[in-house]
Amino acid sequence: MAVTIDKLVSIHRKMDAALAELQSKMDEIEVQRVDVRATILEMMKEQQLESVRTDNGTVTKTIKERYWTGDWAALHAYIIESGAVDLLEKRIQQTNMREWIAAHPNDYPPSLNIDREYAISIRKPTKSKEL
Repeated sequence: MAVTIDKLVSIHRKMDAALAELQSKMDEIEVQRVDVRATILEMMKEQQLESVRTDNGTVTKTIKERYWTGDWAALHAYIIESGAVDLLEKRIQQTNMREWIAAHPNDYPPSLNIDREYAISIRKPTKSKEL
């Protein structure tokens, strides 16, 4: 018996459902994990510990820093003025580049690589309304 596109779509939708169920379980576990980590951190603060070795592993308290801006125009001006372009991540904003290329089809940035490939999207069937 030959495999049909309809059969493959059915299999794909079942896989989507299984992945959604697993993701839901992972999300629940992650919520619990965040709570456990917060409790460990609080206990370490109370006991004034920077690290602790247990039978199940060693916990080390570290500082996590994150940077952001509320004024992109000012940050861009600073980066241009100071030449500090390495303060930004080295990746291309995909939507903005797509729009740039559409608006400037003969003005590609130097050394730009483009990868295009066909893809599919699968939606669940919709019921047609009878008139």
